[in-house]
Amino acid sequence: MARTDWPNVVAQKWRSGRIAYYYRVRRVGAKPLYIRMPDDPTAPEFAEKWKMLSSPENGNEVTPFSFRRLISSYRASPRFTKLSAISKRDYHKRLEKIGDWLGDKDASRYPRPEVIRMRDAHSDKAREANYLVSVMSVLMEHAIDLGWRNENPAKGVSKFKLGAGYQPWSEIDIEKFRAVADPITRLIFELALGTGQRPGDLPKMRWSDFDGDEIRIVQNKTGAELWIPPTASLRDHLETAKQAANGLTILSTENGQPFTYYGIAARIRRICKKANLEGVSLHGLRKNATIELAEAGCTDAEIMAITGHSTREMVTLYSRGARQKRLARAARKKTQ
Repeated sequence: MARTDWPNVVAQKWRSGRIAYYYRVRRVGAKPLYIRMPDDPTAPEFAEKWKMLSSPENGNEVTPFSFRRLISSYRASPRFTKLSAISKRDYHKRLEKIGDWLGDKDASRYPRPEVIRMRDAHSDKAREANYLVSVMSVLMEHAIDLGWRNENPAKGVSKFKLGAGYQPWSEIDIEKFRAVADPITRLIFELALGTGQRPGDLPKMRWSDFDGDEIRIVQNKTGAELWIPPTASLRDHLETAKQAANGLTILSTENGQPFTYYGIAARIRRICKKANLEGVSLHGLRKNATIELAEAGCTDAEIMAITGHSTREMVTLYSRGARQKRLARAARKKTQ
């Protein structure tokens, strides 16, 4: 590599004759890192990038590889912009936390023990700790793409074991809820139980997506398009609700406005409180739907065709107890 008129910028001539420019960052106790610069050293963007990499902030020399800059770059990348709205919201919370915690620390030299320390600092909330490790891993992959690092220190970091997750509703819980629910909240409940979808997908369903036989759903998280036959109970509620519908979405307020996820979750919680139900939630109904399908003898593929799970692991986890009971009953019949 040859020096150039730009401080800390070197040039390398390729066999094709093309010249590539790199900004060299010296690091104590480590090999220099080279960041690719624009091809034309006379272009304005070349000067802008050089200034960004070398200019001090607040009178102090700031590493060009800070977490703050990494997060900003990641948010502008396709890795982030192509995420679903819900995933963006969830990632944003963790990116803010990582940015507040690490800020101007050097992401190019962030070691694996620090990832583990971050995880352990949130050990009282296992799900949050695991989510932070996942987001950190995505950030480190982006750092590799930028040429900041050669390895991902978060890759392979073990995560905390989680409990059973959201609990399914018992038959008694379901009957108690149905007995006191108002028509709109009952429809929310039946739509969740009768389709097995994630709560965030329920508010998007439109009357135009229901043809009387199936409901068309495009999942937020996976982007998968599903056509789901409703349960008999759900079909009855859909047909009744459609006659009085005054909104485009199946789940609409009394004024015909579409519900948000937070709106439907709040209504479910309110009825649960009224029915004196504890330990149940809107999320748990997805598990109920999976268990019901497993008890009916559905295969993993058949269950996934309705719930839209992208892997068999969660289906197996949700349906394990139901299948054990079904197999045990079949085994007992053979001894009678």
